[in-house]
Amino acid sequence: MTTEKFDVEAYKIRKEKDPSRGGFIILEDSTQIHQFGLTKNSGATEIITPPKPSFYKIRKGYFESTNTLEYTGKELGGMKIGIWQFFDDKGKLHREKDKDKKLDGHDYHEVLKFLEQEEWIDIATGKGRERFL
Repeated sequence: MTTEKFDVEAYKIRKEKDPSRGGFIILEDSTQIHQFGLTKNSGATEIITPPKPSFYKIRKGYFESTNTLEYTGKELGGMKIGIWQFFDDKGKLHREKDKDKKLDGHDYHEVLKFLEQEEWIDIATGKGRERFL
């Protein structure tokens, strides 16, 4: 069960104050939140980029009619990873999908370790993560 809702009023106020940047929020810890959508025919979407050294983004989608959380999950370089959760418009969890199954028994942590061995990234510092965000 989730009670998470998209704060439509706060979003509209930010967009009104700064139409070009109102959908972007940077938190004190350097987490970046990009909010968009919220049109006549679609609900809002949030893409949350945690601070370094994280290599994933969190995507959240909200129902247009209720602004309640519809789905949430992680992405690595545009690829869905980990467990994605899907909710009904009342907030009840109705499905989970393990996106790591497509990695043939591996999880994305193993992918990151491989990329580090190949010297594409540094897991401890987050170096190279811009290639995958």
